[in-house]
Amino acid sequence: MLEEKEKLLNLSEAAQFLGITEDKLKRLSEAGEISAYKIGGIFLRFKVEQLTAIKPNLKEKLESLSSEPGKARTAPTREKYTFFERLREFWHFYDFYIVALLIIGFILYVIFKLGV
Repeated sequence: MLEEKEKLLNLSEAAQFLGITEDKLKRLSEAGEISAYKIGGIFLRFKVEQLTAIKPNLKEKLESLSSEPGKARTAPTREKYTFFERLREFWHFYDFYIVALLIIGFILYVIFKLGV
């Protein structure tokens, strides 16, 4: 089992953890104020340890985000994902389908090869 500090939270879990709305969290990640990871290019994930570190300064970051609507922002910095982290996330989201496919394949093998 993964340690708590290695767990990635989805958008709603991270917003609840920080006590803000999902929309505000999304804007903070787009502005580069909070590090976020994209899984499959679509799903935003956040590390608990990074959210814990940013929590004391969250109010300031929200104020700077809302007070400077016209200011150009730099692109958010994204940390690189290792192959094993991607593989672990893939397994986390698709484990049921992989196991079901293996079971169905085994059943079909037994039916057609062994003539049961």
